[in-house]
Amino acid sequence: MVPALTATRGMWKVTVMPRKKARVPFQRTFTKAEFTKLTRGFIPQSMDDRWFIFFEKGWLYFHRSWTGYCIFQLRFKNRKPGYQIAEVWVNQNPHQYHNAGVEREARLISTLIGPLLSARRA
Repeated sequence: MVPALTATRGMWKVTVMPRKKARVPFQRTFTKAEFTKLTRGFIPQSMDDRWFIFFEKGWLYFHRSWTGYCIFQLRFKNRKPGYQIAEVWVNQNPHQYHNAGVEREARLISTLIGPLLSARRA
């Protein structure tokens, strides 16, 4: 079995999070195994895959795959025996993303994290 690639910034055309952003109240902890899965990110394989996700220097970045816009940033901190989300930011630039409110954004983040945790990888 071929090992799955870990997503890195250089694998996709991405933009930085704009200055216009908002903090999203979102808390969750992860085991070391779950955190390892998160840090592998996600590389789109088809036009139906809407997100490119990568981990870099303590932050998990969620970019729209078609535009490269950074929509979410999640910072993690080590909380033995695992990891905890320390802060979450959402893009507030109306030309890049239509923010529907922090509660909806928190639900979307949770929805996006789910498949990363359940992915079976070599």
